[in-house]
Amino acid sequence: MDLTAAANPAMLRADAPGPRRHPFTREEFHQLGEYDAQGNRRRIELLDGEVVDMRPMNMRHANAIRRLERWLHRAVPDPLAVSTQLPLALSALDEPEPDLYVAPLAAGIDSDHPHTALLVIEVADSSLHHDRTTKLRLYARSGVAEYWIVDVNAETVEVHTEPAGDGYATKRTHRRGQTVLCAILEGAAVAVDEVFGVSKG
Repeated sequence: MDLTAAANPAMLRADAPGPRRHPFTREEFHQLGEYDAQGNRRRIELLDGEVVDMRPMNMRHANAIRRLERWLHRAVPDPLAVSTQLPLALSALDEPEPDLYVAPLAAGIDSDHPHTALLVIEVADSSLHHDRTTKLRLYARSGVAEYWIVDVNAETVEVHTEPAGDGYATKRTHRRGQTVLCAILEGAAVAVDEVFGVSKG
C-alpha cells in the first residue's frame, strides 16, 4: 500500500491513466498499523484523506511543547483535558495529531478520539508553511475556536480566533516581552518569554 498516495481529484477520473486511487478513510488509516516493517513507530497523520509524514522534531520544538504543556496543565480547569501529540478525529478523512490541544474530558472517552477541540497549538519549525495553510484550513473548517502557531525560529506566537469557512477572522502575533491571552480559557495567559525560555540574544 502506497502511504504517500494523494487524494487528487484528477486521479479519480474514469479516463485517468494507470490505477485509480482514492482518499484514505480513518478506518483504512488505522489499518496501516502503528509500526513500519522495520519496527519503527510511524509518525504520520491523515489530512484530507492523504497520509502525511510528520517531520522530525528538534530540541527547540520539543522544549516549546514541554513548556506549553506545563502551562496548560496549570491553566486548564475540569472538565477540560490537555492532550499532547494525540489524535483528533475531525472527520472521516482527517485525523491530525496536534502538538497540543484542549478538549472536553468526556469527548471520545473509551469510544473514539475527540472529534473537536477548543484550542489547538502547533509548534512550527520546518512545518511553518504547512501549519499556516493546510492545518489552519482544517482546524477552521472543523470549528476549532482558537488555533495557535508557535514559530520557534521567529519566536512568535500567532493566535487565530473566530473560525469562518477555511480560515479565521482574527489573527494576532505576539513577540518576546508580550503576553498571550487565551480566549477560550478565561483569565489564562502565558508570556512569550516563558514559551521560548531564556533568550540567547
